[in-house]
Amino acid sequence: MAALLLTMTLSWAYAQDASQLLAERYPPGSIETPEKAEAALGEVATTRADVDRFYSNQRLACFDRFFATVCTNDVREKRRAAFTKIRKVEVEANAFLRKEKAAERDRALAERDIKAKQQPGRGLPISGTVREPGANTRDATDAPVNRQP
Repeated sequence: MAALLLTMTLSWAYAQDASQLLAERYPPGSIETPEKAEAALGEVATTRADVDRFYSNQRLACFDRFFATVCTNDVREKRRAAFTKIRKVEVEANAFLRKEKAAERDRALAERDIKAKQQPGRGLPISGTVREPGANTRDATDAPVNRQP
């Protein structure tokens, strides 16, 4: 019985502080590598699930009380506040990954531009593939003509 009570108390403390711990672990501006951003997103998913499960159970417990509406409103507000903390970390991690992806794309475009400047007679088309001069190209004179007899 004591073990069950201790487990319930620890889960209560963990769920209440999970969003705060996540916010403290990833303060604003602390996500500086793609690995850290991916780790933060993983922790966001697990923390969100834990907090959601905790507050769902708390909401169900409210229905045993006489003033259930007041209780559910309090639970809803606490849940919203916890999700706000979690969302801040998620937004920062996603923003970092977006910026990293854009920087990678810019580096690839810069490499293509350098390669195109090194080969002045051949430009790189938008598709990124280079056609060899004289390679299987058809022009209007090669097209079959449909004539009626």
